[in-house]
Order: sequence, then structure tokens, then C-alpha cells
Amino acid sequence: WPAVRSAVLDAWRDRADAEGVSRVVPVIELLDDDVDLAPARHLPRPASGGGASGLGEVRERLTETLRLTTGLVPPAASPAEPAHRPLTTVGELARAGALFLHSGTAVPGSTAAPVLTEHDVLTGAAPAALPPAGQEAPGGA
Repeated sequence: WPAVRSAVLDAWRDRADAEGVSRVVPVIELLDDDVDLAPARHLPRPASGGGASGLGEVRERLTETLRLTTGLVPPAASPAEPAHRPLTTVGELARAGALFLHSGTAVPGSTAAPVLTEHDVLTGAAPAALPPAGQEAPGGA
């Protein structure tokens, strides 16, 4: 009751509209052919659907619907056998002639190794650029 009392008194004192709770109506609107002074006549109708009392039924219907959907889900696929991929070592590839190993040599008189640039790759040229002073080429020298 304190909440109802507070809502009514606040609406009366403020004479302001409170959405769905109260609104100011000119007296002439109250005194038409029917002379109905009931406040509910001048407020919006409550939403259909049963209000809070119907939430239990809605929840039960939702629970039942979700239970039924579990039967519609296909079973999970069983994991496939892992594919057999042959493994080999670099040494075996070299012995079979499928891989050739070339060892590099340092440029005589220089500690910096030449760097392969994008231009060298596109033209098919040998690496000719040197790294900037103070930087080593990748892999060290």
C-alpha cells in the first residue's frame, strides 16, 4: 500500500502524466454522456497475454519446445582415423638424391654477407646488396 499511496499522491501533487499510470484529463472529458470517473477509462489497456501470471505457462512451453529440439539435432560425427603421412629426414632425402645440400662461404675480406633483395629475386640475379652499416645479415657472418 505505501507504493500505491505514493504513486497516487505524486500524480496528484505533480499533475503530470506518468506513462501507463496517470495522465491529466480536462474535466469536460470526464463529464460526457456516460459520466464515467473511473481512472482506468483514461489509461491505456494492459497488454494482452496474461501479464506476469502467464509467465509460468510460457516458460513451460519454452522448456518443452527446447526439449523437443534435442531430438532434431543430428548425432555428432565420430572422429575420423588420422591420415597416415610418411615421415623422412633431411639425411634420407639427400641420400636418395631428392635433396641437394649446398654450404655457403663468406665473401673474402668482408664480414658482411650479401643480402638478397626483391629486385634480385625478380630478375634472377645473385645477391649483391650489403646490409646497412652496423647490422648483420640474417644468419650472421
